[in-house]
Amino acid sequence: MKMFKDDLMKKDFELIFVSGVHGSGKTTFCKKLSNATNAKHYSASELIRRKTETRIDKVVTSALENQEILKIELAAERKAHKHLIIDGHFCLQGKESNIITLGAETFEAINADLFICMYEDPQTIASRLKERDGIAHNLSFIANMQAEEIKQCKIMSKKLETPYQLVQSSSSFDFSTFDFD
Repeated sequence: MKMFKDDLMKKDFELIFVSGVHGSGKTTFCKKLSNATNAKHYSASELIRRKTETRIDKVVTSALENQEILKIELAAERKAHKHLIIDGHFCLQGKESNIITLGAETFEAINADLFICMYEDPQTIASRLKERDGIAHNLSFIANMQAEEIKQCKIMSKKLETPYQLVQSSSSFDFSTFDFD
């Protein structure tokens, strides 16, 4: 974890993109990071909801349209805030429980300084989702979705020359030394 902290301390990050499957711990991690850095935190779905409805089951019906909305809303937030933390996904669940990978153009527009990909044991994720949403999820699907999320994070990192870090949500973090001012 020291390399991760050292990487954050070396550069004045304008935008950190935190990814992971639903229930992987993105929101909790982002809130802690936001408090430690005074960076403004939004979820991608929060920005998208400004212009559209999000389904409670998290199934995406129009990934392309949503990504266009995200780009527009994110551009406005970049003007308003010096430091942003955005949590979102490299992959989405489609209507047929298929995995939709998002194109590089979305992440080119996001233009993150760092990708952080959250992961956790699929059973832990399933338990969190059941508690949070009241919906039982297939462990195999969670595992496959998480593997694809990590794979896409690495692909986008290489393609866009953006550093990435994999972070297990059950790990402990000391954000007290982070300073973005």
